[in-house]
Amino acid sequence: MTIDIARLNPRPAGFGQCQNCAYRDVGPPAICYACFREWSRPPPNAGCGACGRPDLEFGGVCGNPYCNRERWYDRNLTISFREGVLHTKMNAYKFRGVRGWALIFARILLGHLNASVVQFQDYDLIVATPTYQRAGAAQSTTSPGFVLRTAAKLDQYGWAFDVDAPAAIIKTTETTAMKGKTWRQREQIAETELRAALSIPDRGKTRGKRILAFDDLYTTGHTLNEVARCLIQQGGALQVTGLSLARQLHAG
Repeated sequence: MTIDIARLNPRPAGFGQCQNCAYRDVGPPAICYACFREWSRPPPNAGCGACGRPDLEFGGVCGNPYCNRERWYDRNLTISFREGVLHTKMNAYKFRGVRGWALIFARILLGHLNASVVQFQDYDLIVATPTYQRAGAAQSTTSPGFVLRTAAKLDQYGWAFDVDAPAAIIKTTETTAMKGKTWRQREQIAETELRAALSIPDRGKTRGKRILAFDDLYTTGHTLNEVARCLIQQGGALQVTGLSLARQLHAG
């Protein structure tokens, strides 16, 4: 479903001003997605087919090592890039706990899926990159899983969101944060701590499935690769593709 927001009265307030928008609590995902698209820079047709790097010339070699060697996920698809207003609002959500952005991000996710049915209709399950939750603690409201569960509540088209407990893939302990680490440091954390922390509670949910793994941010692919590895090796999945709300832009 596509909406021409120029025909709406009143017009949406604009991405980043969602708290002042007339459609903040009642608008369908298609309005939020169309408003977001008016502001955001969509991924280009050219670029790296594995990670979505936008500045790669045709025939060029991507600088991300994961794109040039065997990996467990086939590719990462991205909705937009981590820049400008989206960068600011993602930081507010992830690091300052401004939980209201979960609703907006969920609508953008759902709007993207609904606008690209042909691309996504063959996936059997949509999972979230797992975060660690201490026993007895309240569910995180600033995680990919919370965005996914929020999207599932708004879904009217029957997308196969993984919302039943336990999740298809879980993280059983805390691991060292990758933020601010070098590529090699991220690799070390991913292949030791993260690999040991990921688990499949019920193989029946993932065996033989084509899985779309949602995360809010794709940076280097280390986390996605370990998630895909676990889903395929432990869970028996046939295919894992990443889908991120945003892709980190790298200099050089």
